[in-house]
Amino acid sequence: MSDTPAHDLLGALRVAEGVDWIAPAQVVAVRADVDRACITVEQDGKRTELEAALLVAADGGRSFVREALGLPVVKRDYGQSAVVTNVTPERPHRNVAFERFTEEGPIALLPMTGGRCAVVWTVPDERVESVLALDDAAFLAAFQERFGHRLGRFLRVGRRDAYPLKLLRVREAVRGRVALVGNAVLAGYEAWRLDEQRKMGQATDGLARLFANPLPPLRLARNLGMLALDLFAPARHALARTAMGLHGRLPRLALLERTEPALDWPADSYDLRVSALTRASETMLRNLGAWAGMRVCAYERMRVWDARGFGEIAFDAADIGEPNLGHIVENREIVAALWRAIRQRPEIEVVTGQEIAALEEDGPALRLGDGRVLRAQLRELAGIGLSARDYDQYAVVATVRPEAGNRATAWQRFLPEGPLVLLPLRDDLFSIVWSITPAEAAALVEATPEDFAQRLTLASERCCGELALVDPQRAAFPLRLQRATTYVRPGIALVGDAAHVIHPLAAGQGVNLGLLDAGALLDVLGDARSRGEPLGALGVLRRYERARRGHNLAVQMTMDAFKHLFSNRNPALYLARNLGLGLADRIPPLRRQFERIALGQGIELPSLARDESDTCR
Repeated sequence: MSDTPAHDLLGALRVAEGVDWIAPAQVVAVRADVDRACITVEQDGKRTELEAALLVAADGGRSFVREALGLPVVKRDYGQSAVVTNVTPERPHRNVAFERFTEEGPIALLPMTGGRCAVVWTVPDERVESVLALDDAAFLAAFQERFGHRLGRFLRVGRRDAYPLKLLRVREAVRGRVALVGNAVLAGYEAWRLDEQRKMGQATDGLARLFANPLPPLRLARNLGMLALDLFAPARHALARTAMGLHGRLPRLALLERTEPALDWPADSYDLRVSALTRASETMLRNLGAWAGMRVCAYERMRVWDARGFGEIAFDAADIGEPNLGHIVENREIVAALWRAIRQRPEIEVVTGQEIAALEEDGPALRLGDGRVLRAQLRELAGIGLSARDYDQYAVVATVRPEAGNRATAWQRFLPEGPLVLLPLRDDLFSIVWSITPAEAAALVEATPEDFAQRLTLASERCCGELALVDPQRAAFPLRLQRATTYVRPGIALVGDAAHVIHPLAAGQGVNLGLLDAGALLDVLGDARSRGEPLGALGVLRRYERARRGHNLAVQMTMDAFKHLFSNRNPALYLARNLGLGLADRIPPLRRQFERIALGQGIELPSLARDESDTCR
């Protein structure tokens, strides 16, 4: 192998199957259309036009493609140049990289084969020509004076070259079917990559300015800072991980699922189970690359009223300047989108078709039916206790078509037996969640479509006219309140329904809480890795439990209280709840606070949920 990876990569491409090698050649024209990219290539005096579904331009900091397309860039000239060469030191480098910050700029020595070191020597632009003009002996003497004697004397130097140092960032890295990568664009072609490289550019720019500043206070500060980093191991380890490109990455993961989920279904069919996703959940799914392509329905308003009284309240996204209050999404859409995103992550091993045999006693590990042992967890196998209570209710779910359309509104009517919720879907449909006694739930599931539709229309008080089943299929599932006595054990963490189950007064709150659990756990584990702490340590996992248990318990108790309040036949409670609904509807600040809660605002969000998207579908 040579010391020039670029040459090795080009050599491999020349002999790779499926790669047409066109070189030496020069691109002289570029056109980016909506459905294709076209380039004109000049080779041996001949010009040829090529077309492709995607053109990836990696043509460097002076990118012809970028300039030809007129993509805007931000540039800053540092007034410095990098002199590059290689030197042979007297002492072995022992595969150690060195960097010294001088008033003119940093000097880096990078270990190479044959005992040599690559040199990147930053010098002011006005001195670069004189440095390049030095003969070998004079260059080595000047370099020795600047770098010092950590590797003894420098014995030999290779050919020298120089290039100007600039900060460059594009404002737009994609145009039609053309994408820029590498030095052609500091910011990448996906949102997370753009943010990552923007932060890296800012950090590098800040360090360059800090170490080039001759002010005595800054000189003292940077030296004290480097001394502190050397003494404080966790910070030093975090910097080392960043240098290795490991910052923010998780270790290898294993996902256990009994079967693979369905990824395809008829376009005119609808899942019986849906969730009302908050803005925080939407942001998390966007950041995970799972939101795009999902079939979602934004709802802008929500109306809640008591079947046995005068109390009602109406929520509207316009009250708080938002485009919607959230999105109703079929559960199978969420599962399929996350599954596809997981399949794109090579660090995640997916294991299906295996039964859990046991939890190994020597640590948090699962023994599978085929004999394999995986580090994983289950609440029951770990012996974590559970506090649970049945509601003596079932939730009946179905998809219906309203006579008057859904009006982008969620409707909730509190009946004596339990709440009825109508959640808007695309195509002007509703997904219904009707909480009712077990006997009545069984009767509703077995009823004819016509009888079911008639009973549902009456229960909804004809808020959207007659309701008719889109598909005769219905289902019912039992409702219960449960929570784990603890979320964590050494090497074990529970999230989502494994840790807490709530009443579906507002369908999907369990999904929203589970996503927040996962985001909080990710933050805790990332922080632990940066500190060099064992990820499975009980003290580490307790931070996750403290971050989420209080909020989850508050939501559980609120849903439980609403369930009992609106199903209670006590006249005093009947009057109180109706007065409360009416009062909340007539006090705008209180109503707006409820609307913000519906969006998932007003709580400490994990990092994955903090960058809100500006657009909603």
